[in-house]
Amino acid sequence: MPNKPRLRFSCTWNTLQIWGLLENEEIIHLSFDREGHRAAANQQTLAAASPARQEQICALLLSTLQGAPHTYPGKSPFIQKGTPFQNRVWQALSRIPYATTRSYGEIARELGNPHLARAVGQACNKNPLPLIIPCHRVVGRTDVGGFSGGVEVKKLLLGYEQAWAEKRSREIRS
Repeated sequence: MPNKPRLRFSCTWNTLQIWGLLENEEIIHLSFDREGHRAAANQQTLAAASPARQEQICALLLSTLQGAPHTYPGKSPFIQKGTPFQNRVWQALSRIPYATTRSYGEIARELGNPHLARAVGQACNKNPLPLIIPCHRVVGRTDVGGFSGGVEVKKLLLGYEQAWAEKRSREIRS
């Protein structure tokens, strides 16, 4: 089957704008930064995904924000360009439960070397699929830490997950 061309999409959720790329109907890159999105697209002018497909993608991303599980997406060419260490970090991030956080140091220890906390942070910054690989759930020892989409976006995502999890918990108890 021949490769379909890459398509661009964007979603707006709350005050958050998300840009992304599709290839063969799969999300291969996400960004909270228009310039980061353009860089990932190699400054190409790409066709937009159909409105119906964009609506599907936005619903998928919202379901992710609401706790829908996803498997580690190894097909993205951006993931495949990651180093072996970055891929190990991204796989570890994919195992962080919804509405919980881990520190950079905890992830480093999980990977076998507690001295690699900064390298874990750098791998988080290179994550091509934030939300799907939930790097926003990794925090510093004393603060929220950084985020490729900006600290305010990270706080928004963490707050939303926590509020959604609490709402679901109340509904289950009722």
